[in-house]
Order: sequence, then structure tokens, then C-alpha cells
Amino acid sequence: MTLKYLKKNLQIKVDNPQLNVKKLRIKAKTTELKRVREFMREFAESIGCSEYKSYEIQLVVDEICTNIIQYSYPQKESKFQMKLIWIECEGNQKTMIVRIIDKGVPFDLLKYKAPTISENLQHPQKGGWGIPIIKAFSDKIKVKELKEDPTKNILELHFNLM
Repeated sequence: MTLKYLKKNLQIKVDNPQLNVKKLRIKAKTTELKRVREFMREFAESIGCSEYKSYEIQLVVDEICTNIIQYSYPQKESKFQMKLIWIECEGNQKTMIVRIIDKGVPFDLLKYKAPTISENLQHPQKGGWGIPIIKAFSDKIKVKELKEDPTKNILELHFNLM
């Protein structure tokens, strides 16, 4: 099975035809986060994900989208660049893969040395919990590049549901 990606000829191959696939495009605004959580909840429910695991996944995706909104795009609105975030989910009863795509300032989550949860507990501060939570709840994280469009940042998250 091959999916058309956005309005270009870029294609993503899905190896397992039994995977359910859904996509969401939002404006990079905090008012859209409720839609993101609802989209993630509905997708998780559609593939038989437990409610507990669904909450974890929603938290991770919400945190990543919040960081993109707050830090990835320049604050000043440009007439020529629409600030968007694309979310792609694919999964079945065993696994869920979430891709979060934006065109903002790149940030490599894997290279960032975030404080651990225990370090945050020892030295309380405002913020600093997002990346440790993302890493704790995700089973695998990949930062991907598209040769066809190097302006896109792609973060791929894998979640084991069994």
C-alpha cells in the first residue's frame, strides 16, 4: 500500500497492509491542541489501544506539538509561510507509529541532553518535564530527513501496545 503525502508526489510506503492509517493537519497554534488530543484518542481507540496507553501517547504528542508551536516557528507571522503541523498515525493492535512533521526550526530531540525525571525532582523548576516524559513513554524515537524536501522536520515515535 502506498499513500500520497500532502499534495506532492512524495510517497510513504506502509509495509503492513493491516495497519490503519490516519492523518491530521493543524495550524501551529495552542488552540489546536485539543483537536490533536481528540485525534490521537480516536485513532488509539480505533486500533484497540488501552485507555491508559492512549493517555500516554496523547501526552507525548501534545508535548511535542506544544514545543513545535512555542519554539520551532518564529513568533512573527509571515504572509508567505503558513505555520502547520502534520500528524500521521499508523497502527494495529500491537504497535502504533506517530509521525509529527513541521517546517520550523529543526530540533533533534535525540541529541538534546534533558534532565532526567529524578534530576527534575531533586531540582524543581518550572518546565523541563517534556522531553524526559517523551523519552520515557516512547518505545523508539527517530528523527528523519526527507531528501525530497529537506525543509521538513520529521519526528517518528513508536509505541508498543502489547
